[in-house]
Amino acid sequence: MLKHWQDKVEEDALIQKVNDKRVCILIKSVDNRRFAYFEEELAIYKSKELIWKWTDATKTGLQGIRKSDNFCVYRWYPNQKQFFERFKFDTGNFIFEIEPKRIGLNEIIDLLNQKI
Repeated sequence: MLKHWQDKVEEDALIQKVNDKRVCILIKSVDNRRFAYFEEELAIYKSKELIWKWTDATKTGLQGIRKSDNFCVYRWYPNQKQFFERFKFDTGNFIFEIEPKRIGLNEIIDLLNQKI
């Protein structure tokens, strides 16, 4: 599973001509006014850096746990065939607020047609 994931990351990076692989996540509040931004280098783990174990006795999920700090970096749910990477957000993330403004279709088209 880890090799399949890493092969996909590497192939996508080659196709997209990405040299600096990074993870960027934008989290928004329910009211769409408050945001948190997280960015870091994409970690490519070696198999010896992780421990794999079932989440519980029912074996409904598998966890990839980082040996260095015992943090679960991967979760796999075989029933849904989903593989997730997990991240730890610290309190120092960039947080900002905005006041959303709705604009009409014509204004959007004008903005898109402008040369920046």
